[in-house]
Amino acid sequence: MGRVRRRARTGAEVLGLASISEDGLAIGSDGTYLRYLEVLCPVNSLVADEQSNERVAEAFGGVLARLEAGQSLQLYVQAQPLAVQELLAREAHAVALAANACRTSGEAGLAVAMSRLGSAVEYSLGTHCEAVAAMTVRYVIVAPWRLKGSRRGGRDGLSLKAGVHERAIRDSLRHTDGLRSDLDAIGLATRLLEGGEILDLLWSRFDPLAGTGGSPSASFMRPDALGAPCPGESMRDAQTRSLSLSEAICSAPLDFTSRSYVRVGESVEQVSAVTGVPEHTWLGWMLHFMQTPCPFALSVHVHATDRLRERQAQKRRWKRLRGVNLGVERRGAPVDPEAEEREREAQEVTRDLAISAGVGVYRMSAYLQLREPGSEPDPLSLGEQMQSVSREVMLVSDARLDRGAFAQRGLWEASLPLARDRAKRTRKYLTRNVADSLPLLSTGCGSPAGIALGYAQPGRTLERLDPFDEQHENHMLIVNGKSGTGKTMTVNILLIRALCKGLRGAIIDRAGHFQFLASLIPGAVQVALGGRTNRDAVCPWDVPDPGRVEQSKVDYLLSLHALLLARHDGDHGRLDDLEENLLSLAIREVYSRCSLTGEQPRELLLQEELYRREASEAHAGASDIAAVLRNLALRLNNYVADGPYAYLTDWPTTVAADSPLTIFDTRSIPDSRAASALFVICEHVTARIERDRNAYLAGNGPAHEWAGRYALVTDETWKLIESRATGRWFNELARRSRHLALWLIGISQQLSDFDNEHGRALLANASMRLFLRQDAKELSYMRDTLGLTGEQQNAISSLQTSKRQYATAFLMNGTRGSGTVSIRVSDLEYWIATSDPVGDEPLRRRALRDAHSDPWEALRLLATPAWHAQLASEHEAA
Repeated sequence: MGRVRRRARTGAEVLGLASISEDGLAIGSDGTYLRYLEVLCPVNSLVADEQSNERVAEAFGGVLARLEAGQSLQLYVQAQPLAVQELLAREAHAVALAANACRTSGEAGLAVAMSRLGSAVEYSLGTHCEAVAAMTVRYVIVAPWRLKGSRRGGRDGLSLKAGVHERAIRDSLRHTDGLRSDLDAIGLATRLLEGGEILDLLWSRFDPLAGTGGSPSASFMRPDALGAPCPGESMRDAQTRSLSLSEAICSAPLDFTSRSYVRVGESVEQVSAVTGVPEHTWLGWMLHFMQTPCPFALSVHVHATDRLRERQAQKRRWKRLRGVNLGVERRGAPVDPEAEEREREAQEVTRDLAISAGVGVYRMSAYLQLREPGSEPDPLSLGEQMQSVSREVMLVSDARLDRGAFAQRGLWEASLPLARDRAKRTRKYLTRNVADSLPLLSTGCGSPAGIALGYAQPGRTLERLDPFDEQHENHMLIVNGKSGTGKTMTVNILLIRALCKGLRGAIIDRAGHFQFLASLIPGAVQVALGGRTNRDAVCPWDVPDPGRVEQSKVDYLLSLHALLLARHDGDHGRLDDLEENLLSLAIREVYSRCSLTGEQPRELLLQEELYRREASEAHAGASDIAAVLRNLALRLNNYVADGPYAYLTDWPTTVAADSPLTIFDTRSIPDSRAASALFVICEHVTARIERDRNAYLAGNGPAHEWAGRYALVTDETWKLIESRATGRWFNELARRSRHLALWLIGISQQLSDFDNEHGRALLANASMRLFLRQDAKELSYMRDTLGLTGEQQNAISSLQTSKRQYATAFLMNGTRGSGTVSIRVSDLEYWIATSDPVGDEPLRRRALRDAHSDPWEALRLLATPAWHAQLASEHEAA
């Protein structure tokens, strides 16, 4: 006889929903009220210490304690392949907006360069998103509310009286709000899904290929499917609404006829049940189910039981086991060790339930669904992937996966985000085991928006760095790593991906690492300070109106002169009170003079004023004050006219005011004046930022995403914080960065260079820290200074850099969390960003010669394998 084939169950039968209202309330055909919470910042347990994980697990236990007997909760994790084409389209749109703004303002060349940089970024993302099988992961809590003592079934529960129905809606919302408050208390930000979002979430499971193939979403195509039921409506209206909802969601046929998999449209899916949790659970063990390269859904159902009844049942169980073991002992027979272990376990459970009100017994089940990607899926390959996950889980825990032969329909339905456990593969566990098994876990650490930085390891989610994230207290980023690990290249990449979207910035470069990037941008300026032949300068005296000078400008000049004139007697630059007062009066007098004469304020005028005052004080008989004034004036000789350091204070500013990127080359400045030069440059840039920011806020600027924002990169940040005057000023600038829309990027080779009062404050207050591979001796300093956990220190010590392939970095992203990311770029971005002086710089110079100094043509050559092959053949012939 032939095999009897079961009919394919319709989507409407599986869905079992009566309605989804626009405000996010779903009602099941059995009268269950469902609300959906999306968790935005899951826990990264891999980099948290044991105590932190214990606190989170205890907090999860508090969430479970909110469940009353008979109520349940579903925790749903869904991973889909990253929609690369949609990602690239969004990136291209952002670049186009900024480029069009440049064309409108007459910067056509800059617009072309931004478009080219954007293409390089898109090429990197498009290449590596597919290579690493990048995923997008969502975390959803389905919170059902079931009426107590009410008749189940019927027409969506609305056979109840209208008052009972309205009360159930309020109770459902109250219950969900309580869950949200408990999760918010432990730092897990959540939001309620609206009706259209719930519709799309379910549609992505019932028609997965359409959900990831760029088709219009169900909420877009069928907004009429949303609607709240009305008590007293006719049976026909209710059936029509339910049918419309199922047609919108279940757009693909379902086939449950196979013994080992389910066909959903053209997709093949397999679901396994977790048959047990480890004997000793820990927060994060569920992450092992979430490392498969396939699209997956992990569904955990938790059902609350009656605590008093379970306590009595466990007590009876313990007495029964104890009696059996005593009987064996009295007969003189040895007691089975496993029987003793069961007795001890029952005793511990009974004791926990008796002494702790927060401990309960829950029925829990977990299901893992895998989907073979592609339009022509292979069931055998899917089975191998499930077997691989099963082996991985068995290696680290006692849990096993039941492949569910001949039971795929029930398992698949239990894996849906509908809070219905049709498979009923439940077992009883205590609160601590269930809390450890909640899959609100992630390896991500990025912000929702911003610059694409890299891919989480493990997890493969695309992580973004948003310097202007609303959750950041400031916009300070510290980039740290030993020489050769790629920290400068990483900053170059960040700048490429921000400049193409319209960000403007300045770089203080002491090694020439950013010159090639600047050569690609029309209007970019490279300012060479110091040296015998350079005539570039930045004058710290510049003000819009010499007749209206704020005290903050005078304070800045006093701090600068503390660096220039002090004896560096251990405090790294400090004037005494008399010198400071005399300089303050002279500085104000210089500005007063310039407001009358129209002269440009400069250091030479200050020296003249000091000499004038010295003569006046000497004539008045105040010889002591006159001596101080003369001493100050004499010590300014190196900083005026043709003095060796006049470019710091006396020469007129030569920097273009509207450059999209300004690079201050400080290689010719001696170390003894490096801090002063950095101080002057930073204040000059800050003044421009304030001017441009005010113009933007007044509506006189472009309207793209990065408009009105600025970046300042300092290659030797530690020199700014080694002195008291500049250290305080730079820390204040970091705190003000949020109000200035200023992205501060500090690069450091050794974090211990920040080991002083102001350096430690800067490290502690920086919202973003990005670490690449470190020297072993630096790790202990990092642990003590930043309060790293042992897990974070291990993650940093395991970072790697593989030249021309990838670099792993550890990102501490403020309240967004921390984790390891893999930074990968294409050839185009690589050859723009690389700063390798031995292997790459000679090739880049050769490309520039071959391209007749055209940087874009040189970049094209560098990204062409045939050009490299030609060079190799030339070397072989030589």
